[in-house]
Amino acid sequence: MDGILLYTGIFSATVAAFLVESYKLLKPDPGEISARILLQATKQLAAVSNGIHLPASAAEETFRPKRYAVHVNIRHPPQSRMTS
Repeated sequence: MDGILLYTGIFSATVAAFLVESYKLLKPDPGEISARILLQATKQLAAVSNGIHLPASAAEETFRPKRYAVHVNIRHPPQSRMTS
């Protein structure tokens, strides 16, 4: 009986560690957003300094999490989401 409890605890800890990491994949990466904004600002500054008029940038693409991240988090929701 103690062996089952031990393996259950190890399994739960392992699954929890993967879920914590996969939960981060459901949000946009702030570093990527900053990089896009900086790239856009650089292009606009370069265009202004060369006397070129750039058209208004297209609408920003919306964030869509990867399909596997959604599936993993739907099947195993974190405890905080289950209680609220």
